[in-house]
This record gives sequence, C-alpha cells and structure tokens, in this order.
Amino acid sequence: KNVCTKNSDCCTNICKTKIKNKDKTGRCRCEKKGRPCSEDRNCCGGIECVAGKCGGKAPLVETGEACTANSVCRDPNAECTTYDFDTPAGTYCLLPVMGLCTAGSECVSSRCMDGSCRPCSVSACIESCTPIVCASCTYQTVQAAIDAASDGDVIAIGKGTYVEDLVIASKALTLRACPGERVTLRNATRDAAGSGKRTIAVTGGKSLTVLDITVDGYQDWENSLYGGGIGSDGNVTLAGTTVVKNAGWRHTNSAVEDGGGLGVSGDGLTVTVTDDVVVRGNYARNPGGGVGVVGASDLVISGWAVIADNVTDSYGGGVGTAGTGVNVTISGHVRITGNAATNDYAGGGVGIANFNSTRAVTVIIEGDVVIAENTSVDGSGMGGGVAALGNTDATVTVLIRDRVQIIGNVVTEFGGGVAFVEWVTATISGEVEISGNTALTDNGDNGFGGGVYVSWEDNDQPADWTHLTITDSVQVIDNTAVGNGGGIYVFDTKAAVEGSAVISGNTCEDGYGGGVYLESGANPAAMTVRGGARITGNTASINGGGIYADNSELAVEGSAVISGNTAV
Repeated sequence: KNVCTKNSDCCTNICKTKIKNKDKTGRCRCEKKGRPCSEDRNCCGGIECVAGKCGGKAPLVETGEACTANSVCRDPNAECTTYDFDTPAGTYCLLPVMGLCTAGSECVSSRCMDGSCRPCSVSACIESCTPIVCASCTYQTVQAAIDAASDGDVIAIGKGTYVEDLVIASKALTLRACPGERVTLRNATRDAAGSGKRTIAVTGGKSLTVLDITVDGYQDWENSLYGGGIGSDGNVTLAGTTVVKNAGWRHTNSAVEDGGGLGVSGDGLTVTVTDDVVVRGNYARNPGGGVGVVGASDLVISGWAVIADNVTDSYGGGVGTAGTGVNVTISGHVRITGNAATNDYAGGGVGIANFNSTRAVTVIIEGDVVIAENTSVDGSGMGGGVAALGNTDATVTVLIRDRVQIIGNVVTEFGGGVAFVEWVTATISGEVEISGNTALTDNGDNGFGGGVYVSWEDNDQPADWTHLTITDSVQVIDNTAVGNGGGIYVFDTKAAVEGSAVISGNTCEDGYGGGVYLESGANPAAMTVRGGARITGNTASINGGGIYADNSELAVEGSAVISGNTAV
C-alpha cells in the first residue's frame, strides 16, 4: 500500500512523510514540477529531474567548460564528452573536433590553441611547411618574397619579427606562418609627414589570405595617416591571426582609409575573419576601429574571433560599415568587447550605417555571440552595443537570434544596448539577453532606451511597417535609462513584444516608462504586447512603471502579462 519511512521503501517515486503522523510514516509519492529531486523517479508524470528540480532548467555550459549529465552545451553542435587526456582529464562540452590540449599532437583534425583543440579553417592547419622567408632562407625579407611571387602563391614565413612596409600589387597571395612558428609583421617607416605606414597594403583588387601571423603597427601607430594593419581593395581572409595596435586615419590620398586593424574598400568583395582571430587595440578615424568595410560587399566574422578594445571616431568601434551596402554576418563564439565609438556617432561594438547606399543589406548576429562593455559616449551616441541606420533606397534588415548576449554597454543618449534608426526592420528572437546596458545624459539631453532604442524621424514611414519585433525567449532585463524607456524606447514607429519575451527589472532614473516608453512625433508610435510576453518588475521615477504611452497606441493581447511595475 506504499507505506514507507524512507525512499528505499519505494519501488518508484519517493517517500513523502506527513509531519502530522507521530510515527513519521508516509506514502510513496512523487514531486510536482519545480519541487526538489535527486533522480527522475522522484518526479511525477515522467518529468525529468534536472539540476535538482523536477522539470528544472538545465544550465547552459560554454564550449570547453566542465559539464555533467544534466548540463546542456550552449553550442548545439557540442556534446558533454569525457576527455581522457591526463592534463586535464574530465567531462566537458566539446565540439566533435575539439578537446583540451597542451600540444597539437593531442588534437584530431584540428590544432591546439590556448589549451583547446580548435577547428581548422582554410589551410591554417597544414602541417608540412618549409619556410621560404627566414634568416637562412631563399628570402630574408617578406617583401622580397612578395616581389618574386606569382599570382596565387603561398609565402611560408619562418619565425621572427619582420619590420617592413609590405606592398602587394595586382597578385593574389597567402601569407602564412609555418605551424608552431611565431611570426610578427610590423610596419617599418614613416612617410614625409612623419606618420607610420600600413603594415600590409594590397592594391589591384586581388585576394589576400593571412594565416597564423601577428600584424602590428607599433611604429608610430598613434599618428598613422595611411594607418591600419591591413588595407585592401580585394577579398581578405584572416585565420588564426592577431591584428594589434594599428591606426587607420583618414587621408585624402589614401586608397583605403577605413578600418584601424583591417580596412577593405570595394564592391563585390568577401571579407572573412575567423579561426581565433584577435583584433585588439586598433584605431580608425573612419568606420571600424577594429574591422572596417566600405563598398557593396560581404563581411563574415566567426569561429572564436575576438574584436576588443578598438576605437573609432565614426561608426563601429569594433566593427563598422558606412554608407555603401555591406552585408554583415557575425556568428559562432565571437566576442566583441570594450570597443568605443566617439565624436557624435554610432555603434560602440558594431555600427552599420547604410545611409548613402542604394543596396539593401542584411545584418545577422547569431550563435553564441557576446557584445559587451562597448561604449558610444562622446557626443550624441547611438547604440552602445549595436547600431544600424538605413535609408529609403537601402533598407537594413537586422536579425539578432540564437544565444546572443548584449550586456553592459553604455551610450550617451540613444540605446544603451542596441539602436535601430530609420529604414531598419529588426527582429530579436531566441535565447537573446539584452541586459545591464545604460543610456546616459549628454549636454542636458536625457538618455533614452537603456536596452533598446528604435526610431523613425521622417513622414514617409511605410504603412504597416513594424520596425522592431522582440519574440520567443528574449530577455530585456536590468537596463537603465537616465531619461525615458529603461528597457525599450519606441519613437515614431511600431514595435511588437510577443512569444515568451520578458521585459523586466529595467529602470528610468528621471523619466517615464520603466519597461517601455512610446512616443509619437511625425508618425504614430504603437506597440502590441501579445502571446505569453511579460512586462514585470520595472521602475519609473515619474509615470509608467511598466509602459508609458505618450499619444501612442498600445494593445495587450492573448495571455500577455503587465504586472508588478512601479512608478515612484
């Protein structure tokens, strides 16, 4: 009859003792969803015991970190796998070609980078390599090998630091370090104005591939008119490469003037940054402190790439495009952190400015991407983390989805986390977290939209145009605006919050709409909150703890919840 005094008395379920019974006997019963458990049999109705709770949520584990049977690897391609090497042995979330390593011989179809076996891209893992550039090789300088090379050649470089101003004219080349060799290319001289030159300058529209090399601009990088680590008017691929301390300043005689670390200009090009590339500490006066692309081309950043601590006076402290129609895809373990856009412009981390183009573009940010602690704080900034701007002839479609974190970014004025301005349609979906971002005050104007800012300032907004959709399991949480819209600010356009999206814990310190602020100007502003969306626990200093609609339309539909918000 299922009478029990301890769990072992039960064939299934657990022994639940009624306290009111003096003998402490009970019945074999099960726990409901959300109740503590130690194994699946403790839970009712076939619910699994996960993370100590019936029907609990499995913790997401980063690739390469320790995991258990109840863990879920953040990367869907990774699995919780037992790794048998002695240093260190254990169970980790690993990709099929990954493992923890101390030497390349421990990796299968991959290479050892920073203690992990990482997937190879292009030919970065070719083991057989005889350098043609080294102190005792055929060529003692890289430029001599470039001059002698034919179109399509691979130049293998032996270990060492090569201080040269490299010029590649009208030939496609690959520059690579032999496996295990540390190779640094550094700019060498100053021009007549006393400014450093590019480390690698490519002309003639040909392709350049750089593998496993450090490109730095320590030669007078702070005053480099021609600037930049790599400048090209052709296709560029970087893999396993570090680009550090370069500067790309605007100069009227410079064919390529954008991108402090990597600057590419031209139409129909593909720029690929992948496989543990690090772009750090670079400066540009034009778009892209780290990576800048101008032209009707495509930019792809993926594969553990790090874009960090770069600065621009224009759009995109880390990654920037301006006015010319660049499709951008950022996916797969990319980290864009600590970058800054200054001087009244946009996109501390990523800035997409399509305002002079006639080519509609798509921006995709997805798959374990972190955009954190970037700033756009000098002057009237837009989008501390991400900013996108379009025009009537060249709309921008932004898709932010599938395990993206936009956290801890700061802006003066508009959109601490993200800002979308005119002729942009943006959809944020899946496991996306926009949290801890801040919109500050500048020159007496309050900061608007701590997490998200969307606006339309002309009268030609298309009918039924929805500028912003936040859906699925997106969280806009714990953001702060000095002015209005702690979580989201919607101006002159339409937005929807739906699915299981959560707008929670946001604050406006001196304004309206702790969760959401809607404002109508030349166009009517409107928001629909529907499905299972929740707007809860937000705080406004004046009115509208959850939502404040200033002469705007608000519709709440389905099982949406707006509760527990406060105006103080």
